[in-house]
Amino acid sequence: MSSISASAATIECDGNLSDIVITSAVNTQTNMEMVPTNESINASACAGFFEGNDQPLPTFNTGIWGDGLLNGEKHKKGATWFGAPGAFITEDDLQDLDGDGLVNDPGWIFLGKDDGKGFETTNLTQWFMDGSSFDLDRYLNINFSCAEECKSGDWSLFFPEPERMLAELASSIFGDRFFDHLAFSFKVGKNTIIYDFNFNMINEGLNDSFDLAIPHNFEGEFDLSGFAHDISHISVWARDPIGVTSVDEPLSLYLFICSLLALGLIRVTRKKESKLELWQRWGARKAAFKSFLIKNGHE
Repeated sequence: MSSISASAATIECDGNLSDIVITSAVNTQTNMEMVPTNESINASACAGFFEGNDQPLPTFNTGIWGDGLLNGEKHKKGATWFGAPGAFITEDDLQDLDGDGLVNDPGWIFLGKDDGKGFETTNLTQWFMDGSSFDLDRYLNINFSCAEECKSGDWSLFFPEPERMLAELASSIFGDRFFDHLAFSFKVGKNTIIYDFNFNMINEGLNDSFDLAIPHNFEGEFDLSGFAHDISHISVWARDPIGVTSVDEPLSLYLFICSLLALGLIRVTRKKESKLELWQRWGARKAAFKSFLIKNGHE
């Protein structure tokens, strides 16, 4: 089987782009196979080894700068794995996702991880204006198989209800756009290595075969047997562009909106609360989000 390469700019990496490949990509709308017969698609870029686990996870998981390792947040031990503009992207890919007037948000979203017990989809999905959560687990199935003490195997990423998923996403902060990058983070021994598929770049080699507005069902393979240690877990990220580069509304309004989006603040609960208690709880969380933005240079 031959492979298609779409290499990005050089990033220090101890692996090979062929360590993980896409062997099948089916457009869920047309049911057409995007990967040419007897070929596979190599990763576009990789980065690592980084020392340690791929922590911390995002706090809000909305793709803003400084929230999650791929969005420039420092590792829990203090090292910066990805500086500006963020992992595997250029300044042209940046967005203004928090409405602070700065086009500096990478847009990486954490999807979940498999630590050997099956893939666990993230619950950091409070992506609606009313603070409710998107049911990602319903619409996304990711699976990994492992062989040889978990050094190699197969992977798949399927969308069982793509049309319904897109309809629901249309009213979320991400709208009806779909991801243009897909990244896999492998914990190998005491280190982490991350591989990225950049579909903008892959499209250049496939005559724009991928319609990035439509979900695709993927299958692939990975082989990290060239490393001494086994894989202990695999995390998956996607970069979801929304096509917004600037805003004119006041920051105070967007802090309010972003607080609702990221934290899911004022919602009806089973426990009755007074209006005063609700506003006190909302004020505290809004202040925490504003403090986070200021800490990471958003104000």
